[in-house]
Amino acid sequence: MGTPITVTCRQLTFPTPPSIDIPHFGILQKAQETLDGIPDPADLLCKFQDTIAVALAPVRRYLEMIEAFLTIKQCMSVIPDAITSLDPGVILDCMKNLAKAFARLLSWLPPFTYVRLAMDVTSYLLDLVDAILSLAARVDDKIDKWVNLDALAKQLGDLELVNFVNCGMEDLSTDLRLLLKLVKFIEPANDVLMEMFLRLLNSDGLRDAYEKYKEASEYYDKVDTALSEGASSLPALAGFSSSDTQDPVVPVPRMGALWENMNRSRNAAVVIYNTLAPFVGADADKEARSLPTFKYL
Repeated sequence: MGTPITVTCRQLTFPTPPSIDIPHFGILQKAQETLDGIPDPADLLCKFQDTIAVALAPVRRYLEMIEAFLTIKQCMSVIPDAITSLDPGVILDCMKNLAKAFARLLSWLPPFTYVRLAMDVTSYLLDLVDAILSLAARVDDKIDKWVNLDALAKQLGDLELVNFVNCGMEDLSTDLRLLLKLVKFIEPANDVLMEMFLRLLNSDGLRDAYEKYKEASEYYDKVDTALSEGASSLPALAGFSSSDTQDPVVPVPRMGALWENMNRSRNAAVVIYNTLAPFVGADADKEARSLPTFKYL
């Protein structure tokens, strides 16, 4: 005789939508997601996050003002201690924090408002390139599986499986061109902002980084044209060469020059971000990265 089945009913609880009371604005509350189902509490919280970000944007300015006043108060309180202890290090640390706090306040006013905007655009570009390279790594792994599957299909004489692999790869060129369009989408805004800063700041480091960024941007158009025309190789990229031959099954050429160019663009954006950061009291904490390696792309 078998063991009887034990059925345990789990009581479903209806989650309370998140809400937040914003000064001088009111109570911001998330509506239910559905009329005929019980939403997941985590989904409500995550979807509410974007709404909170928009509502808190003006509040953040007041908080930065309060931070500056608190920093001044802190500096005034540590001066007597520093004098009695003969330790100027405390005052120096406080003055550094005060300089950053006032820089954030100045970022409310032109042209520093545009400096912060440029930094946000540049930061977005960095995240976008990182996401594209991460996606390329996953696509490269998928291509590896397709190539192995194609070899197995040909070994077995399975033409249907061969056609299946070809179908899986035929959109690869289009997908890569879409990635290029994503990178180029952000360029117009970045170009206008950066040209203004070059005139205002006259920084050699900023100018050199922007020239490298522009060179990388122009190369994207050449790659897009090559892919659309079905070229067997990418246009030459200054300072980069690759002798690797592509597997005949893969319908796109080796993309090493594109990834190298994209990484150059990214690392130039790092210099731009770190150069602008001190002007608005932000940390120059962006780091360059090395180029990942791919087997087929």
